[in-house]
Amino acid sequence: MSALDTRTRILDAALDALPADGFEGLSIGRLASRTSMSKSGLFAHFGGQGALQVAVIDAAAARFDAAVTRPVLAEADPLERLKLLAKLWLAWVTTDGQGRPCPLMQAAMSAPGLSEEAGDHARAVRARFHPFVTRLTRRAVQAGGLRADTDAGRFAFRFEALGLAAGLHALSEDPKRVRACAEAEYAALFRDFAA
Repeated sequence: MSALDTRTRILDAALDALPADGFEGLSIGRLASRTSMSKSGLFAHFGGQGALQVAVIDAAAARFDAAVTRPVLAEADPLERLKLLAKLWLAWVTTDGQGRPCPLMQAAMSAPGLSEEAGDHARAVRARFHPFVTRLTRRAVQAGGLRADTDAGRFAFRFEALGLAAGLHALSEDPKRVRACAEAEYAALFRDFAA
């Protein structure tokens, strides 16, 4: 097995452990036990707890990009791109083993308890989403899919608030019911701003 394969296996094990352990429970020792590796072997791959946390955040972001961002960017129509983002993000935050609970939200909320480097990185990765939604919104406005007077930042804030609320509610309520409720709210948001 190559070093890259080993690193990928370690990061997959760390991401799989997050729903139960959270970032607070993510340690070289626990991960060594989960992967049947030595602590020194894990340390050789990451160099310490902070670097491990950063790598797990990056691995979570890569999974999010594969499941949500890239398919959205492949959609040609700007309004349909936003609608697809709502659908895929809801699937991400309400599906066990995907983004439930969302590891990027977990990292951002755990930032004060992470290493300084990892905490800053978690906040920076999470902060990329709002400008992304804002850009998609502007393009939908320019293409005539949303009202010309739509404030893209405000729309993006509401859009994001719905997804974050769905992710939070899906932790303690029936995820299918949460997704259905959030889908109805997204439909109402798009109606409110329809051109």
